[in-house]
Amino acid sequence: MPLSSFERLHHMLASHEGEADFSATFSVDAEGRAVVDLEVRAVLTLQCQASLDIFELPVKRKSLLAVVADIWEQEELPEYYEATCTEDGRLIFKSLVEDELLLAVPQVARKPGLKTVCFGSAEAQDAPPPENTHKPFATLQSMMKQSSVESDTENS
Repeated sequence: MPLSSFERLHHMLASHEGEADFSATFSVDAEGRAVVDLEVRAVLTLQCQASLDIFELPVKRKSLLAVVADIWEQEELPEYYEATCTEDGRLIFKSLVEDELLLAVPQVARKPGLKTVCFGSAEAQDAPPPENTHKPFATLQSMMKQSSVESDTENS
């Protein structure tokens, strides 16, 4: 069973505390469509996937939504509209806000201003590689050289 937008957002957050504010302005466009101008504001607490630090991501998203009765109507919408379906003729604002927040979360959360992340100690990065490094293709290389020498002697 697929996760709801709330469950997906819940898994991405480092903290589930906080609030989201939203405003919705309703209108009807020139073609008679119900339109919602939705703005969502929140501060999301995420974990940086590079440094594992916790950081806050301020979010402010605006969307222009056209209310459609079924999913097939969205194909007829101009591209500047996002489609939103009703449930029993009603808009579920909790779902709309959660979807907007989910869209605001980056695919890979990275703390703003984070410089290059180095894994391991600085000494280990500066040290030359060990002499006995495993070289998986060394055997293949020697076999190819041997084969090349044998074919050269056969052709002479």
